Amino acid sequence: MIGYVTPQKSELKLREFEVYNAYYCAVCHAIRSRYGQLPRLLLNYDFVFLAMLLASLGDAEDAISEFRCATHPTRRRNIIGASPETDYAADLLVLLAYCNLQDDKQDEHKVLGYAGTAVLGPYYRKAKRRYPAKEALLWVKLRELARFEKDGCAQIDLVSEPFADIMEAAFDWPGLAERNGSEMLRTALKRIGRHLGKWVYLIDAADDLAKDRKSGSYNPLAGEEVPADRLKLNLQLHLAQIAEATDLLPIKKNRAIIENIVYIGLNKRTEDVTRAYAEMTGAAAGGPERNEEVD
Repeated sequence: MIGYVTPQKSELKLREFEVYNAYYCAVCHAIRSRYGQLPRLLLNYDFVFLAMLLASLGDAEDAISEFRCATHPTRRRNIIGASPETDYAADLLVLLAYCNLQDDKQDEHKVLGYAGTAVLGPYYRKAKRRYPAKEALLWVKLRELARFEKDGCAQIDLVSEPFADIMEAAFDWPGLAERNGSEMLRTALKRIGRHLGKWVYLIDAADDLAKDRKSGSYNPLAGEEVPADRLKLNLQLHLAQIAEATDLLPIKKNRAIIENIVYIGLNKRTEDVTRAYAEMTGAAAGGPERNEEVD
């Protein structure tokens, strides 16, 4: 699953977009400092959002500096100073990436799974030592997901549940307790993670449907061919839960960026993917009625 949790760039002020990119670079650097150069290839936007959201709850101001990136050598870029939030996002990203690859290797015997686990093994073991409880839960939930996929489960609410559990655990940041965060705050973060996990799993399935049909790979939307309007409503309900939980957070900085992601970016991605899904499934069904329902 690629990173779907992104801001709508056209709706951000230039300064806001620079801060967002500074967080992106900060998570990338956290991966490098904690695990080396190679795992930086794992970076995706979902974990940048996690780092920024957690950091928004703290009192410390963003310490932004400039650096020259080897990937973009023509101009200097901004970066947020190292923080517990960016370190945590880096750790969880490495754990999840390795477990996904290991699952691919065991269940589908994919070449990428064998190669990826061999390369990431030392980094994974380091991350596991930092968060053993979360690593154990990851394995349980990915095995649950693998069983659903092996059985060809077409119940989208059921099959998306394990990834919702994974993301709920990811947003349950241990550092919150160290900052005397309330139980209400912890519950709100877990709620965001749970519904974001549901949304990511389903939006990824809709986005990959054509590719999965061609390759014969499992996709929960390929069986019953879920109507596009029902899928869109399902996704919007998860976005509403994310928005309600975000409203409960005492956000102290970067509110405009976080609200852009939650209220605009996720909705824009939902519109784009479900529109393409409606066109594809409507054509496959051969009926203009399906398209009229979506419109």
